[in-house]
Amino acid sequence: MNPSYHRELIPREDVLRLIDEFSAMKETFASKTEQWQLLDRSGRVPAALSFTELFQHVTDAQELSRDVLKATTDFAARPHIANPAGRDTLAHLSTASFLSAHAVPHFAQTAHAVLTLRRLPDPTDQHYLKNEMVIDHATARNYLLRTSQSLRDAAQTLHEHLQLHRFFSAPALSDRPVPPPPGPKGHSR
Repeated sequence: MNPSYHRELIPREDVLRLIDEFSAMKETFASKTEQWQLLDRSGRVPAALSFTELFQHVTDAQELSRDVLKATTDFAARPHIANPAGRDTLAHLSTASFLSAHAVPHFAQTAHAVLTLRRLPDPTDQHYLKNEMVIDHATARNYLLRTSQSLRDAAQTLHEHLQLHRFFSAPALSDRPVPPPPGPKGHSR
C-alpha cells in the first residue's frame, strides 16, 4: 500500500466504533423527536399542561446536546480530521452540535409559556400563547430531527470511508513482492 494512502485512512477499529456511536446517538435523537409531543391525539394543546414534564424535555435535550458537543470535540482532536472523510464527518458533527444546541431554548420557551399561560385572563392572549408554544415545541423537535439526520450523515461518511479500507487492503500488483527466480532445472533422483 502506498504510504500516503495509509496515512489518509482512519484506523478501521476507530471507524467501526465511531459509526456505532453516531448511529446510537442518531437513534436516540430520532426517538426523542417522536416521544416528546406537545399536542394530544386530537391535535390540540392539552388543557392541563405540565411545566415539570415540559421542563424535563429541556434538561434531557441539554444532556443530548452535551453528548453531541463532546463527540464533536473528541472527533476534532483526532489526527485524521485532515483527510476528506475526517473533514466531512467533522462538518456533519458540527452541524449536529449547532442544531442540538438550538433545540434547548425552544423547549425552555415552551415550558416557560406554561407558567405564563396560567396568569393570562384573556382567552385571546391564551390562544396566541398556545400557538407560540406549539411553534416553539415543533421547532425544538425539528432541531432534534435534523440533529439525528446530521449524525446519520456523519456515520454514513465514515461507512463510505470504511469502503476505502477494503479497496486499499488488497496489495496492488506493483506492491506485491516479486517471486524468487526458479531454481536450476534438473532432475532429482
